Amino acid sequence: MWRETSALLCAAIFLAAGCSKNNDAGENTAGSEQAIGVVECDEYVKKMDAFLADLPEEARSARAKGFGAMRDAWREAAKTPAGKDSLKATCKAQLDTLGASAPAK
Repeated sequence: MWRETSALLCAAIFLAAGCSKNNDAGENTAGSEQAIGVVECDEYVKKMDAFLADLPEEARSARAKGFGAMRDAWREAAKTPAGKDSLKATCKAQLDTLGASAPAK
């Protein structure tokens, strides 16, 4: 279910961002090339990275590919102001669900 939800969220983010390649507002808030550039998303990614690191290799590799694709989609969406606005709500919702699920760390 997590993969389906993530895929739908990624598609919605790309549509909301207009799939723009413009990098006017694409600076990273965390100062890292790996950062999304939206505080809520960077926090979610940090928690999920910690969760994945604790999984056995076979479980980690199965989840890491989808999570990596989602992170890349978020990074791309964050390159526009509209994308960042959409991501704030999306990542806030993802963070809210972490409290009730296993990845919460």
